[in-house]
Amino acid sequence: EEGKRLTYGNGDSSPRWSSDGTQIAFLSNRAPVEGAKGKQLWLIPVGGGEARRLTALLWGVRNPVWSPNGDAVYFHSEDDAGEKAAGSDVKIVRRINYKYDPGRGVYAGRRIHLFKVDLDGKVEQLTAGEYDVRDYAVHPGGESVEFISNRDEYADLTWFRYIYSLNLETKAVSTHFNGEENGVGNMSRLGWSPEGSRLAFTGRPMESMDYVEYRNQELYVLDGEGNLSNLTAALDRRIGVSPGIQWSGDSNWVYFTKPEAGSRHLCRANRDGVIETLIDGELNVAGFSVGEGSIALNYTDMKHPSELYTLKEGELSKETRMSSVPEGFVAPEEFWLTASDGIEIQGWIVKPKDIKAGRKYPAILQIHGGPRVHFGHMYQGIEHEFQVLSDHGFAVVFTNPRGSIGYGQEFSGVIQGNWGERDYSDLMEAMDHVIENFDYVDGERLGVCGGSYAGFMTNWIVGQTDRFKASIAMRSISNWISMSGTSCVGLELGYPQHDLSGGKPVWEDFDNLWDRSPLKYVGYVKHPHMFIHSEGDHRCPMEQAEQMFTALKQQMRVTELIRFPGEGHGLSRDGDPSHRVERLRHIVRWFDRHLH
Repeated sequence: EEGKRLTYGNGDSSPRWSSDGTQIAFLSNRAPVEGAKGKQLWLIPVGGGEARRLTALLWGVRNPVWSPNGDAVYFHSEDDAGEKAAGSDVKIVRRINYKYDPGRGVYAGRRIHLFKVDLDGKVEQLTAGEYDVRDYAVHPGGESVEFISNRDEYADLTWFRYIYSLNLETKAVSTHFNGEENGVGNMSRLGWSPEGSRLAFTGRPMESMDYVEYRNQELYVLDGEGNLSNLTAALDRRIGVSPGIQWSGDSNWVYFTKPEAGSRHLCRANRDGVIETLIDGELNVAGFSVGEGSIALNYTDMKHPSELYTLKEGELSKETRMSSVPEGFVAPEEFWLTASDGIEIQGWIVKPKDIKAGRKYPAILQIHGGPRVHFGHMYQGIEHEFQVLSDHGFAVVFTNPRGSIGYGQEFSGVIQGNWGERDYSDLMEAMDHVIENFDYVDGERLGVCGGSYAGFMTNWIVGQTDRFKASIAMRSISNWISMSGTSCVGLELGYPQHDLSGGKPVWEDFDNLWDRSPLKYVGYVKHPHMFIHSEGDHRCPMEQAEQMFTALKQQMRVTELIRFPGEGHGLSRDGDPSHRVERLRHIVRWFDRHLH
């Protein structure tokens, strides 16, 4: 069917159908509110007509959800409760978690809270205090809203959270589920069953305060009697629920995605722990929406960018084509290797475009971030980068070394406490495999690059071996000691306190963290090494690149530091388009100069 365009604004997002199907609530930055920092909530009739704005809030609107009877919309916004003199831009920080990247920046004094607005535009703030309201779910009966948070004074020091219940009549807040008492940490998403008797949520099994990031995220269901069941305990995969937890209309099934050897499949589980796979194969399901009798979803594979599909009665049919295959696309070739400890490692290689028989080409090892993510059967931002390098005469190698998801918890957990060991070996052995099995790869002209965790690995690799003749570390890590006190994910994701130090603070594990810092080995870096970093990166702060760049310059090594103003950690994915293009140009320029 031919699609019908409803809006013409720039940046329209998060559409939500009203319960009677006559209106769509959405977020937009059209007709900006003076001084406002984010998108506002708008309504548009499905049958056509002008959109109208419902909110004009300083900190904008996020995560809209309709009330069950369609008379209001709930949403997240921020409450600036900090102590400030009139007109002051001074920030008072009293909690460890006061900045976050991507997206939020420095938010000292501001907290995310729950609001609602009626269809006349009257806004009501429903929660307040020195805590953040995370995901929330409106009860189908309309009497309460359940939300995830931790309202304790020292909430920043724990990964245990609670599910609270907000009584919409009295506005009283009570504890609905205590994660710590039930051994469930890092709860993140939740959703009511349609008949309102069971609450599903995601979390990680935890036995103590010792946070282990590689543990699988599981899908739980809590019934009305307080009985808790883990629907995915037997799966041994880190499930996902983008864009949120969704139930079948009969309240029997909860839907989720499962990573599997470079793919991400659509699955569902019921209260008995029965798991069904609905969409599998060599593809990556990015998002889905469950309706009556059908499921809308979008997925990518290595040959196609994201497209929209519908699933009905077990058959997949293309609903709407969202994009087309890039002209001149080079399909990756899959390979597997047996690592030196006997474990199978999956990888791919993209040939240089217009490859000529008998000729050898330089090859770039691309490393994924995370580390608990994966490369695979998808075509997104980083895969576009592979095609750009292929267009310029490079082979591109990418793999899922230990630490990646999609191969089980043990595979992901091997690097716990020892980044740069088994993952490093897997990457080096993968390059050995490629050079031996792909005769067009020139083993004397190798490059390596990556961002975030992969930026760490790039910095680490060039201090451990000189086999790579050029390298680029993006949004990288060089010094775990300074990283532990400056990164916004020091406690949020356990880096480095729990993923490297076994829960010990930096001052009790100084020698170990220094031994695992690429900066310690900067004297061994021989070949040209570039840094690409965003000045507003709070996840891997700018000082991480600055320290190693300065150390290389002091040794008169060939190096450059490319600084992107006004950008954060997600530059390559959601940065200004002109900056994203310029970033790619710098990557090509560096490898062209030093490998061709």
